[in-house]
Amino acid sequence: MLRRKLLLVHGSLVGLLLIAAIVAISLLNDLLGDMTRLSAGTLANATRAVDVSGALTAVESALTATRRGEAADRARLAEAGARLRRAGAEWREVQPRVDSRLTPPITQLATAIDRMHGSSSEEAEAAAFEAARRLRQTLVTLSLSEQAEANRLEAAFTRRFRSVILGLGLAFLLVINTSIIVLLRAATMVVRPVEELVEASRELGRGRFDHRVRSRRRDEFGELASAYNHLARRLERNETRKIETMHQVARTLNHELNNVISIIDLQLELADRQTGDEATRSERMRHIHDALERMSETVGALNRVRQIVLTDYVPGMKMLDLERSVEERDATPPTGATAR
Repeated sequence: MLRRKLLLVHGSLVGLLLIAAIVAISLLNDLLGDMTRLSAGTLANATRAVDVSGALTAVESALTATRRGEAADRARLAEAGARLRRAGAEWREVQPRVDSRLTPPITQLATAIDRMHGSSSEEAEAAAFEAARRLRQTLVTLSLSEQAEANRLEAAFTRRFRSVILGLGLAFLLVINTSIIVLLRAATMVVRPVEELVEASRELGRGRFDHRVRSRRRDEFGELASAYNHLARRLERNETRKIETMHQVARTLNHELNNVISIIDLQLELADRQTGDEATRSERMRHIHDALERMSETVGALNRVRQIVLTDYVPGMKMLDLERSVEERDATPPTGATAR
């Protein structure tokens, strides 16, 4: 019963910790995925912005060179315009929200470049330069806007990361504290009955057979307590029978010895009246009387026995210690004495 209970408690704690670890790993994995996507998106956005800016710089350089009227410069302008269209399309692919702001100025610049191929008038060149200037302003505005959006996303990710870490910390703190409380409770379930049984064993060793372990548990410790109480009751009954037997022997000896002592006292009184020196006779009579009183006290002590305590008579042989046997049960047997 107790083993199953402990296995259930420890199994539940292990399962709880395992679930908490799986949830924590899943949340952290999602956060790392979001961070990777955010970093990749920011890097791709910045790369495409740099590409568009570089293509625009090439267009502006080609426009400046085209004013000299060289055919090679016009070809380079057309190539720079095509590069600008590709860079703009790639940026819109990576970041669709820039389409509405980036497409119109690129289209205007491309149209102005096409017009320059058909006509080399100053008006066409001025329109191209103006379209390039507006595109540059749009690029600056878009770069600032995208940087602000990246900062906003990074701040949102940081807040989410902090919330997840704080939540996981509190969850693990709660799980760990709960585990400690449950383990302390489980330890108490084992330590307390062990201490009670150890103390009961000490009481039994002191000869206090009336001591009982009070336990209502229905597990292994309850069985041990029941077994101890059964043993203590048996020892108490045996001790009671021994003491009762000792009392019966004492009463029998008391009855027989009283008769003998009465006869001896009578004979001594007669002898005292008849013969002998007064001092010698009185001394002998006193010794005989003292011996008879000691016999009577010994028999009386046997009748007052409360527990049987043995002491060494000679090595390997025990005798009854009357002084200790007539004491109360809570008296500790002296060195060399054994309580039975």
